[in-house]
Amino acid sequence: MAVSALLTACPGSGGDSSSTATASSTTTIYGLAYDSTNGKLYVANAGRNTIQSIDPTDLTSSPTTIAGGDNVAGTTNGDSTSARFYSPFALAMSGTSLLIADTGNSILRKITSLTGTKTVSNYATAGNFNLPTALAASTTDLYVADTNVHTIKKISLADESILPWAGTSGTAGTTTGVNRLTALFNLPAGIAVDTATGVVYVSDSGNHSIRKIDAAGNVTTIAGVAGTSGYKNSATGTSAKFNLPTNLVLFGNSLFVIDTNNHAIRKIDLSTNSVTTFAGSAGAIDTDLNASSGSSDGTGTSASFYFPRGIAVDGAANLYVSDQDRTKLRKISSAGVVSTFTKTF
Repeated sequence: MAVSALLTACPGSGGDSSSTATASSTTTIYGLAYDSTNGKLYVANAGRNTIQSIDPTDLTSSPTTIAGGDNVAGTTNGDSTSARFYSPFALAMSGTSLLIADTGNSILRKITSLTGTKTVSNYATAGNFNLPTALAASTTDLYVADTNVHTIKKISLADESILPWAGTSGTAGTTTGVNRLTALFNLPAGIAVDTATGVVYVSDSGNHSIRKIDAAGNVTTIAGVAGTSGYKNSATGTSAKFNLPTNLVLFGNSLFVIDTNNHAIRKIDLSTNSVTTFAGSAGAIDTDLNASSGSSDGTGTSASFYFPRGIAVDGAANLYVSDQDRTKLRKISSAGVVSTFTKTF
C-alpha cells in the first residue's frame, strides 16, 4: 500500500497565504486529544495548519485557534498564532503540555502553558522522523508511529532521548510472534498505551490489523487478517476484518478503533479480543459486507461516518471522532449515541 493511501490529501495545507478561507470543505481535521485538566478538546486541523480547542460539553461551541497561522504553512516556533505548522496530524497530552506530530514537516512540536501564554517549540529534536502520524503518552514515555518507515519510536518524557522501539526501519511486513525489534509493521497509524500494564497497541494500517506489544516486547496480532482488508463484524481476533484502521483509544478493557475505510468505529473487548461495531456502518454476524458512508446521527450502527480519522475519550467514556465529511467533529456517548458539533473548523 502506498503511503498516499493512508495520508489523505489535506486541501488548503500547501502554504496558501490566505487567512480568510472559511469553507469547511477545504479543511481536514485529524488528531484529537482530551485535556482532563481544563476540560478542553484539542484538534489538529491539518487543512488549516493550526491547532484548535473546543468545549466538548457544548455541541454549539465554536473552535478557537490556539497555535498556528490559518492556511499558512511553516516551521516557525513562538507564541500562539505566530508559530507555524504544516499538516499537523496527531496530538497527545503530556501533563500540562500538548505534543504534536507536525506530519508535513516530519518533526514533533510541543505547546506549553495551555491555560496561559501558549509557546510552541520543537520537541525531541534529535529524532529523524518520516511522516509521524500517531502519538500516545504514558507517564514516562511518548510513543510515535513513524509511519513512512514502518516503525514505532519511544521518547523519554524526562530528557527527550529517542530509541527505536518496534519494527525494522524502512521494511514493511507482517512478522509477528517475535520481539518488537525484529517484528515488521506496515504503515502503523495508531497507538494506545495501557499505563497500568505497559502494553502498547498498534493500528497496523497497511496490514489492516491491530497488533499488541506486551511488556516483555513480544508482538502478536489480536484482531484483523494481516494483509487482507474487509468488513467482518461480530468476530473474534484474527477472524475479524478491518479496512485501513488508523487511530486508537483505550478505555477500561475496551480498545476503540477508527476503521477509516469502513466508515466505522470498532470496539475490541480485550478480555476476549472480540470485535464489534460500536458506531457507524454495520455488518451481519460473520459476514463480509461493503461498508457504507454518510453523516447521519443516531445510536450505534444507525449512525454513519465518512472516512473518520481521529479519536479521543474523556473521563466519562464519551468518544470524540474527527469525520472527514465537511470536516465534522462527532461525539459518541458511552451508550453509543452519536451527535455532531454544529460549528465548522
